Parts: sequence; C-alpha cells; structure tokens
Amino acid sequence: MMGVDAEPSCVRTLPEQLRRISEINCVVLLVGRFNLLATSLFTNIEQLDHLVKTQTRNLPGVQRVETAVSVHNPKYEEA
Repeated sequence: MMGVDAEPSCVRTLPEQLRRISEINCVVLLVGRFNLLATSLFTNIEQLDHLVKTQTRNLPGVQRVETAVSVHNPKYEEA
C-alpha cells in the first residue's frame, strides 16, 4: 500500500495517473493523513521499492509517498 501526499492542485488529476500504472490495482481518494491510497500486490519488497522509486514518486504533483506492507489479511475479498 502507498499513502500519497499530493499538491492540492493535483489531487483531482493524480488518481488517473496512478490508475494508468499497471502494477497498481486500486486507487482511493482519502480525507486524512494522505490524499490518496494506492494498492498493489507483489511477491517481494524489491518490486514495491522499484514502483515507488521509478514511477510513483516521479509523477507531477506527488509530494511524498509512504508505504505499508500487509503481513496478514483476516478478510480480503476480490471482486
């Protein structure tokens, strides 16, 4: 998971840019600590690191990205 802080002028356009990244499977607008939450599934931490460093942080309007790794999902339902 990636919490994304965006420049206020980019909060409405940044979700579409994140949505176009094939590794990202969910983008959510938030009210709270982050403006956006993007989720992905990886088999190793290096894949997440690569996504953050080469794609997500480079998008116009991204001020900061904070990652969180899920270690257990008591409930997870795919659509």
